[in-house]
Amino acid sequence: MQARDRSKFSITQPFHVGAVRYIKLGEGGKWASKALSAGMIPFGYRAINHQACARADWTEVGRQLTLMGRQKGGVAQGLRELKDFYELGDDTLWFTVAYGQVWWAFAHRPVIERPENDRDSPSRYRRTHGGWRNTSLQGAPLTVLNLSSALTSTANYRMTICEGC
Repeated sequence: MQARDRSKFSITQPFHVGAVRYIKLGEGGKWASKALSAGMIPFGYRAINHQACARADWTEVGRQLTLMGRQKGGVAQGLRELKDFYELGDDTLWFTVAYGQVWWAFAHRPVIERPENDRDSPSRYRRTHGGWRNTSLQGAPLTVLNLSSALTSTANYRMTICEGC
């Protein structure tokens, strides 16, 4: 993995964390290497129109999710994930698990659409503030082995809400 070394990163100013979201970096982690090294938070849903999401036309997005064959519960989950990705602020802490480490970042808005002809890449992404980090604020490595199974089991789910944690 060729992610930039963040071990020397330190925060000297207090900061506020709004929401916290877990995000999987593609099916089976297929976007992890590029996302971590390029400082981006990738997101899929290629069949869902980016413009409808960007203008917050959630009725249209729900219709598109239904056309994908999703049942009522799947439509609600997809809408929640897309709304979060498009609407959560720059103070949202995004985290993921890759290469045996826990990575975290904050991301800028807006969501950026990728070209449709690039089928191996995510269809949209947000840029991170200064890249992904895999250390605590004190500089200690954040490895999966050091975390509780309750937290790491979250990595088995596509995206999980963790408000206020």
